[in-house]
Amino acid sequence: MRRVIHDAHAYIGPDYHTYFHQLREYSVRARLAAMDDCGIGRSVLVPGGRAEEVEVNWAHICEAVRERPERFVGLYRVLPRQVDALEKMDRALRTPGISGLMLHPHWDVYVANSGMLEPIFDLASDYEVPVLIYSGDIPYTMPAQIADMAVRYPHLPIIMGHMAKTEVYQHATASALRSDNLFLETSGCNITTILEDAVAKLGASRILFGSGWPGMSPQAEISKVNKLRISELDRERLFSGTFEMLFPSEQLKKGEG
Repeated sequence: MRRVIHDAHAYIGPDYHTYFHQLREYSVRARLAAMDDCGIGRSVLVPGGRAEEVEVNWAHICEAVRERPERFVGLYRVLPRQVDALEKMDRALRTPGISGLMLHPHWDVYVANSGMLEPIFDLASDYEVPVLIYSGDIPYTMPAQIADMAVRYPHLPIIMGHMAKTEVYQHATASALRSDNLFLETSGCNITTILEDAVAKLGASRILFGSGWPGMSPQAEISKVNKLRISELDRERLFSGTFEMLFPSEQLKKGEG
């Protein structure tokens, strides 16, 4: 039986890492081909690029989730410094197929627990949608900063993207222990003992697989999870179970699953 794999973190457009390699195809078409090549069923899509590129990539995501809702889930990337950020966010969350928000404090230059984010999190709480926050760079995206927001908003699912990568990875699990609504996404964290420790301390239902495409390799990220010394049931939770809990398919939302 083929393993079900869903991907909680992929970009349309460039991400931070794509500036350091030769891959230059960041389109929805390329993303779908990469998913099929790796056996990934469903994928979260977030707009990549600098602020001036976000709107263009966002339009591609809206089209993708409209045309292929069985394969794609869209997250709206909020640019908190825009004067109309809340209006754009509200409009985005009313768009079919858009199931949450993404914040990129490192690229967009603010700290992840900044007070200016509170109106954004208040509105996200009204919609009860997950918030994916990029993590792993000093000083903007420290695990403890993201945990601060999870503590402030205990009923809001918050996902620590990249699980602090290999920069401040040692703080990811300890930070997640502060609040039950904080989830860890695996892409970019290549210390397997840290991942195994997170499963042991948090439970696999608090962790979900992500590839970090296109800046990171889906094949390498899948191989990493396959090599973890965890139970097969926990591996299934990482690859698909936690994802399906946070981003249920339209069939499940309608009670058809």
